Amino acid sequence: MVQIEPEEEIQIVTKDQINFGENKKLLGRGAFGKVYKCTFTDPEGRAIHAAVKIIDPICKDADIATERRRIYDEFRNMMIPRHPYVIHLLGINMADDLMLIMPLRKECLKKYLACSRTPVPVNRLSRFCSQISDGMMHLHSHNVFHCDLKAGNVLIKDEFHIEICDFGLACPSIDDKGRYRGVLFIDRCYVRINSF
Repeated sequence: MVQIEPEEEIQIVTKDQINFGENKKLLGRGAFGKVYKCTFTDPEGRAIHAAVKIIDPICKDADIATERRRIYDEFRNMMIPRHPYVIHLLGINMADDLMLIMPLRKECLKKYLACSRTPVPVNRLSRFCSQISDGMMHLHSHNVFHCDLKAGNVLIKDEFHIEICDFGLACPSIDDKGRYRGVLFIDRCYVRINSF
């Protein structure tokens, strides 16, 4: 298997470094977990607004090794060298709940487009498309297929920048024997019924 070497050491986070406040605010949910807003205290003692993805157990009887493998796979796929259009990890917790800690962003592209009161300028949409393409090329150049790219998995960092997120379905593009994996995932929500 191709080894992905991180650009920097990942921060192991304890529950004491994460504060959900009085009301745990749910930001979103997916096939493998829920994302909450929190305040993360980094090793230097700075409070940072963050998002925490808490991985759901596969099932009640799933062993902890299987759970840890799932979060490790997502974590590994995020540990490629940093790129301006791919979300990065602030830390990981595998001792308590299985958690990935990331910077908090404004909203996802899906919500941004749906809630915009005025048409989004074409030049901004073009910039976002270019950034998504650039981010995906970066992932592929580091042996990662995202496998779940959609507007809900693209975050708005600011009015000029996006970041690709959610690596729960990502997989290496090269298998254990060094062979290229041809992967095709089609989400029925995004395919017209008469396409078949």
